[in-house]
Amino acid sequence: MEIKGTNYSFKSHGNKLVLNWKKSKKDYFDSVIFLVTSIAYSSIGIIAIQSYLKQSSFVVLIAIACFFLAGVFQSLKLLDKLSQPINSILKIEKDIDLITVKRPFFSKKKIKISQVKNIEAKLISEFVNINSIGNKRHYVELNFNLINNKKQSILTINPTNIIKKPIENVLKKNANSIGKTLGKELNVSYNFISSK
Repeated sequence: MEIKGTNYSFKSHGNKLVLNWKKSKKDYFDSVIFLVTSIAYSSIGIIAIQSYLKQSSFVVLIAIACFFLAGVFQSLKLLDKLSQPINSILKIEKDIDLITVKRPFFSKKKIKISQVKNIEAKLISEFVNINSIGNKRHYVELNFNLINNKKQSILTINPTNIIKKPIENVLKKNANSIGKTLGKELNVSYNFISSK
């Protein structure tokens, strides 16, 4: 069995099901934004260091610390974005009761199939302020809810196109396709939650 979507596909081999994933244009766009802001904050921090060496002002020292921390934070977000797994991000092996989820920074999380209570997709809408123009950023977080009341993230679904509207419907369609396929395979329920 093979099911294909815009940037994902399922492949089944006997008792194994593999979810393949590729990054969307929005993922690459976000990476570029994090790279540019990381460079900008670092550059401003370097300029502030040069100013501090000339003036030795406490205010300039605080500015250096703020820009340095902002640059480090943006660099970490960039590294996280670049290390997001692609291709076989999830593998279900029914014969050995095991789910393997690829995580950022090249790690893997193994979960017993019997530990999965249900699958949940949540549409997240965040207000992003860019140049004092308010925009909403939309994405879907797909998680396993485990019987010990913990959540295990499966993946974050970004829009496949940067400008396409209405984004919510496209995200919901992709999340529902993936969630329902996984739910059917694992014999658990799937829920989609829209945030307001």
